[in-house]
Amino acid sequence: MIGQHVDAATLERVQALHSEQDYHVTPFESSALYAGQPTYIYHAAIRDPQNESRVVGGIGIVFDAAPEFAAMLKGGLGDQADMQALFVDRSGRVISSTDPTRPVGSVLALDAGLSQLPNGESASRIVVHDGQYAIMGCTVSCGYREFKVSDGYNEDVLAIVFKFLAKCGIAQVRVPEPRRFSRPT
Repeated sequence: MIGQHVDAATLERVQALHSEQDYHVTPFESSALYAGQPTYIYHAAIRDPQNESRVVGGIGIVFDAAPEFAAMLKGGLGDQADMQALFVDRSGRVISSTDPTRPVGSVLALDAGLSQLPNGESASRIVVHDGQYAIMGCTVSCGYREFKVSDGYNEDVLAIVFKFLAKCGIAQVRVPEPRRFSRPT
């Protein structure tokens, strides 16, 4: 990518960063920096050492989205074949998925209750998903340390998991014992 330039909107945002702690993240979208695949790119300003207020350049760190998100989802499911997991944005656009029928960029239909959950909150219910009864669990991102908490960056991600119980129409559905979930402190 030597000799290539970032788009004007990104350049403008990087030049407007106020301190060395500030950063800009692109939306989750296709990028030439990631072989045309969707990812996040984290940008920071490079400042003049003699004049901290002067931006002399920038750096972009490309998140290796495909394998990193896939590892997170697969790690959460373990070896359970009767489960699927997805990361989606609030509009249901798929960021990553273990479901081959819902690739990155496709849309998972979300009811308003899930898409409007506050950050850090979770919900679960019995649903019909892809012609099967399933337990669905959903949690909305709440940030990590200072990131997405106090830095002004807002790009909510919903983690959704489906545990399949039985095909629709089967008279008896075995519902597992409820589990308690505690929020990390």
